[in-house]
Amino acid sequence: KEYSAQRVQDLLAIAPVGRGGMQSQSQPGVREPAVGRFLLPVSDCSFTVESILEELQRDPWPTPSDQRSSRCTGVALSVAVGLLESAYSRQGARIMCFIAGPATVGPGLIVSNQKKESIRSHTDLHKKAAPKYKDAIKFYQNIAERAATSCHIVDFFACSLDQVGLLEMKVCADKTG
Repeated sequence: KEYSAQRVQDLLAIAPVGRGGMQSQSQPGVREPAVGRFLLPVSDCSFTVESILEELQRDPWPTPSDQRSSRCTGVALSVAVGLLESAYSRQGARIMCFIAGPATVGPGLIVSNQKKESIRSHTDLHKKAAPKYKDAIKFYQNIAERAATSCHIVDFFACSLDQVGLLEMKVCADKTG
């Protein structure tokens, strides 16, 4: 499901941003600020990110051959926007989304996990025969509005533009610059 900024704050037990970009101290000891806990400057976390990338291994739970990998790109983007809304509301920030396949789970999905359902094609879109297209567009428009309102940019990196659902997500990049 989609997560609002308030819901992300509650789930992660982080303090919301107060006026002037300062972290709210309404409940000392209960909630920490997101900055420093979940968000760091690149210079502070580059070694950790590089270490994680170097230690990546094959998934120990392989996907059955008749199914696609489960990807909840829409939910991940919703949580990222919520986290930045909580920590850097109305301050410049960037979300970089690296996409390796279509969203198959949750809001924003463009195709199901089952490979017997083919991914929508240009012809399907032209004939308006892509069943998940309208819901995905509506979802990503909402994400784009939230990000743009908070002065955040959403970037997408993908190797195959037509096979990852970038058409549906395009509104995020367009509205946020």
